[in-house]
Amino acid sequence: MQNYLLIMNKLLVYIVLILGFSVKGFSQLNFGIMSSNNYVGVYSYNGVTSTNAYVLRFQYSGTNLNIPYWKTSVRLLQPIISTDGTKQFPANKLAFQITNTTGQAQAPNTIPTVSQIGAPLSVSLQQGQETFLVPQSNAALKNTTPYNSYYDFQMNYNLIIEGGNYLTALQGGYTQKTYIVSLEFKAYGTNNEVLGVEQRNYTIDVFKLNNVPVENKLSIQIRSGSNALLDVKTLSDYVNGVSVIYPQGLSIIADADYQLHVKSIQTNFISNTGNTLPLNTVRLDLIPASGNNANVFPVWLSAGSQKIATGLQSKGSPVYYDIRYATKPNDVTLIESKMEEYSTTLQYEITPQ
Repeated sequence: MQNYLLIMNKLLVYIVLILGFSVKGFSQLNFGIMSSNNYVGVYSYNGVTSTNAYVLRFQYSGTNLNIPYWKTSVRLLQPIISTDGTKQFPANKLAFQITNTTGQAQAPNTIPTVSQIGAPLSVSLQQGQETFLVPQSNAALKNTTPYNSYYDFQMNYNLIIEGGNYLTALQGGYTQKTYIVSLEFKAYGTNNEVLGVEQRNYTIDVFKLNNVPVENKLSIQIRSGSNALLDVKTLSDYVNGVSVIYPQGLSIIADADYQLHVKSIQTNFISNTGNTLPLNTVRLDLIPASGNNANVFPVWLSAGSQKIATGLQSKGSPVYYDIRYATKPNDVTLIESKMEEYSTTLQYEITPQ
């Protein structure tokens, strides 16, 4: 018997975003995005949050809706260039923040909560790649009834524009500088079939800002190829556990004392067929490389943010950590699990102490 645990590393970028509308899809199921507006102005280095700015919505009329492991995503269609062509707004300063779910379903079916879905609470936009707002839902879109009924499921999102002195280069002097954000939203079904697609534009105006803040410069990077594969295949592997180390898999540069946190985007390891394993099947250790005097704190993986290291400012030079992943010896959960590849995505964060 053989099991694989795949861990995909993802950096945390902060914050902001926009949204739109989507449509169509699966039998009588429609996917769409309701937006309260398509504009926000930035008047402060603190950034701005547009509360409940967008609603991702699934609607269905019928008797047999049951779609497990669905996904939703957003993709930036082009760089965010100012209308005068002089500046580019960084995509990773835009983020979606899910707040709650609402809607209606025919009893005994229910509307899933954010925690039941397993949606990440905040997702930053990434330049040049599709970003998943719901990487794979743990709760199905479900409304099975003996007679025709209406199903309406809504996920409410804030739109956040990150604060910071990066805004200095983006403002327009005494008149605002305008940026158009072009987005494509998609919903996927169980077998990655597209349930709906919609493109929307969002306008951001950055006005003249005062009192430039002093910011700590912090950066974190996961080495290419540091996705972890734990191969559990022999009796000894199950009895003793397995581990893998990625030398200098993580590096940071910090001009202030810092701390590192990690969390899983999903609430479980998930296989392609929908089977799950608990996150705490795997332990994560950071091992300071030579010259790195940081304090480290081993953790069992969790969907909650956990501190994994603290360190002193690096004075402009990178410091490195080896990344080690390991399973538990004699883990009954692994022994009794089906032989498949299970995966999750990790999000690392660096902040000042």
